[in-house]
Order: sequence, then C-alpha cells, then structure tokens
Amino acid sequence: MFNRNKILIFSIILLSGLLSSCATILNRESHDVKITFSENIKNIDVGDVHQTEKQQIYQIRRSADALVLKATWDTNVTVVEIQPKSSMAYWLNIPFGTGIGLILEKNNPKRWEYPRQIHLELKDDNTIEILRYKPFTQGTLNGNISFAILNHYYLQAFESKQKEGGALGLGLGLEYYYQDKSYVSAGFGATLDAGLGESFGGPRERTNALFVNALNNHVLGYYEVGYGLHFSRLQWNRDYIGEVMPGDDATERFVNTFGVGPSFSLQLRRNDYGRFGIIYQPNVLNLNGNPKFDYQHLISFTASFNTNFKL
Repeated sequence: MFNRNKILIFSIILLSGLLSSCATILNRESHDVKITFSENIKNIDVGDVHQTEKQQIYQIRRSADALVLKATWDTNVTVVEIQPKSSMAYWLNIPFGTGIGLILEKNNPKRWEYPRQIHLELKDDNTIEILRYKPFTQGTLNGNISFAILNHYYLQAFESKQKEGGALGLGLGLEYYYQDKSYVSAGFGATLDAGLGESFGGPRERTNALFVNALNNHVLGYYEVGYGLHFSRLQWNRDYIGEVMPGDDATERFVNTFGVGPSFSLQLRRNDYGRFGIIYQPNVLNLNGNPKFDYQHLISFTASFNTNFKL
C-alpha cells in the first residue's frame, strides 16, 4: 500500500509538471515569420540574411530579445525592433496547469513568439511604420466571399414580432480602394435558419433574409469599419412536418417584409485575405406594409475571404 501511494503521488507530480509546461511541449524552438515591405524600401536585413524580394518567410528562433530588422531606402538605413510577446501555449498554463507553468516557463525561450506577419511601410515623412499585414493600396479591386457563422433576426411573424437565430449564410461582393485605407463595397447576401431541432415532426418555424448593400469602409489598424445602406427581404415561415396530430394547426403561413435602412459592419483582419466580422442591418422603412416606420433587423457574424483582381 505504501509503494502504491508513492507511485500515485509521483504520477500526480509528474502529470502536473507536464501540464504546467505547455510552451515547452507545444512550441518549436523557431517559428515561421512572413516579412514584407513597401515598394519604396530597397531591401531589408533580417539578422545575417539580406532580403531583396518584397515577400519572404523566415524561420525565426524564439527569444525574449527583440527581432532586429534593418531597412535600406535610398542611401539611408533604418533599424526597426520587433518585440516578442508571450505565446498562446504559454498562457495555456493557466487552465491546464493552474498557473504553475507561468512560473516554470518564465525564462524559457519557447515562451515567446514574434508576429506571424510583419510589414514595413516607408511613409512620406521618412519614418517606418510597422504593420501586421501588407495594406491594400489605392486602385485595388477585390472580390469577396463571406460565410455566415451565426445570425440573429428580429422580424415580423404572423401575429407578432419574433426573435430567431440561425447559423447558415453566403455572401458575394466587390471592394474598390479609392484611397490607401478607404474603400467602397457592394454585395449580395442570403442567410437562413433551417429550424434545427424542429424537423422530427410537428410545426416548424423558419426564417431567412436576402439583401443587397453598399458601404463606405475605413481601415483602422487591424480593424475595418463600414457604414452605408441596404435593401432586404426578411421572411418568416411556418409549416408542418409529418402526420398532423389532433388539435394541431397545420396551416402553412409566411410573412415577407421588404425594407431599407442603414448598414454597419466591423471586421477584424486575420491574414492577407481573411477577416472575421459582424454586420448589423436594421430595417427602418417598411416598403410593403404598415406601419411604414417599423423596426426589424438582421445581425450576422461572418468569416470572409478576398481575392485580388489585377487592374
């Protein structure tokens, strides 16, 4: 029994130590860093590597020290330092190791990571701006496809307003940059709620939306804020699945609301061509019923992807 207890205690200590070393286990000694720079920068030096291509991926060794980049433009050289940050694996020590690993790995080089993407932009005042992603410039035309992750509806049903939710949708659009950090977008989208959990028999309620919108957008760091107008059709539908039970109302009903209103979007850029975002489109003017000014809305959380068209 004594030996058993000792083995159990040793196993617990060993397991705790492993769970408290997340960065050591999960992180490699080095990781990929994609480095790009603007056209007015001639080249950059990354350590001992001389980079003349506008885009290159490096294997950078993890360290608590800053990553030093030397940018050459004209006959000048500007030194830029990129500070590391604690990696996600390091912070996993909190839920999986009760925080012990934060102490154990405090001075471990595997704790650190540099930004996965770094872009150096030489500005008009001859200073270097450090960005995460290469910005789209004036004249850029992008195609866009988006997928709805989660939708929320507040819309007119048969007798009253209802709140509904769903998780499907698709959107297509175009983006044109009329300035380096500003663009107009136009798009078409469709979202729906398939009535999950109600398809085994009996009454089923479904909602969906079709819309077109046009927005003016501004890039603010990693975020993109848009505002504009939309035209949409919100539809509520009730039908019946399976055998009609005594006392059930199997009458199919639907309500269509056509409306216009403002459109607002907030997006977070995650890589060169991908974003996560939210779009809020309230209907304030009812085009096919009364009252004319009648609030309804669609809120949609999306993941979107761009493709660039060369002009």
